[in-house]
Order: sequence, then structure tokens, then C-alpha cells
Amino acid sequence: MFRCAKCGVSGGIFDLYALFTGTDRDRVWRELTGRLRLNERPPLPEQRGYQRPADTVLADAGARHRTYSALLSMLGLANAHRDNLHRRGLSDRDIAQLGYKSMAMVKNSELVQRVLETGADPQGVPGFFRTKAGWWSFVHQRSGVLIPVRDMRGRIQGLQLRLDNTENRKFRWISSVELTGGCGSLHTWPESRVSW
Repeated sequence: MFRCAKCGVSGGIFDLYALFTGTDRDRVWRELTGRLRLNERPPLPEQRGYQRPADTVLADAGARHRTYSALLSMLGLANAHRDNLHRRGLSDRDIAQLGYKSMAMVKNSELVQRVLETGADPQGVPGFFRTKAGWWSFVHQRSGVLIPVRDMRGRIQGLQLRLDNTENRKFRWISSVELTGGCGSLHTWPESRVSW
């Protein structure tokens, strides 16, 4: 239970979630089960000929910041995404300061090659992985806006993707945990503290 001493709003955990997310209380259960992945199928058992890629150690805060900064500097923001952010009250200055970009819809191996040329190291940075040919690449998600998530010092520690055209789980962490050389998204690392 909660109660705000200032405004008098009170209720249970579902009311609190609905209040902070702007979600209709009737949809709270669906969103929470989706966010907690309670409806997802369990992982498939190991099959002969299939080997799950080994987990990669999360890169340090500085390396994640350098790599994500290099990646984002090479991406633009689609007009539709910019218009959507304007409708939400953000100015062009706000958008630039926050570092919002559109998800790359190009061949990501070529994009990552340009990131590597800056001296950035994608090893242990969630979202980056190695292709079958051994090249570094970046996960290709559906279209949406990439949102840099920063630590208390302003360093980019992870990326979230605000998906276009979806009703459930509109925000997703960028992760490459199931891919060769990939790494889990930031929210799976309890020692990481991220400020919104």
C-alpha cells in the first residue's frame, strides 16, 4: 500500500504502477507479466548440435560509454521520430541533449566497422555480437527510438529501444545475450546503478 502525504493519492501496487506509467489500471496485470516475462516459454533444453553461446563479461562503464557514443554519433533521427518527440513536448535541443536516435536499419556490420575505426571496443557491450564469419555486428531490432541510459556521471551505460507500432512492452533493453560474443542488457547486472 502507498499514500502520498502531499496530495493524498493512495492505493495498492497496481495503482502505483498505473500512476507512474500512465497505464490504464485494467492493463497493469498484462504489462507486469510481460515485463517480468511470466508468459514467455522456458528455454529449450540443450539439443545435440546446438551449443548456447558462452556469456560475455560486461565491459566497464568507460568502455560502454565510448562504444555507445561512437555508435550513436553515426546514427540519425528519422523525421517521424522527431515529430513524435516534438508532440511529446521535447525541443530539438532536448532531443540532441538526450541523444535520441533512430534504430539503425542498414547493414549493421558496416555500421559497426565504422564504430571500430574510432577505436571503440564492442567486447562486452550489450547489443554487439560476432557474426558466423567472425565480424562484429549490432543487433537488428524492429524500428524505434534508441534511448541512451546514463549513470550518475552522464556516461551511457545501456540502450533502450522505444518500439514503433506495438502495444505490449513498448520499451526494450538492447541485448545480445543469446548471440556469439554477445552480452546481456544492463538491467541484468545488479551492480550497475543507472539514473533516469
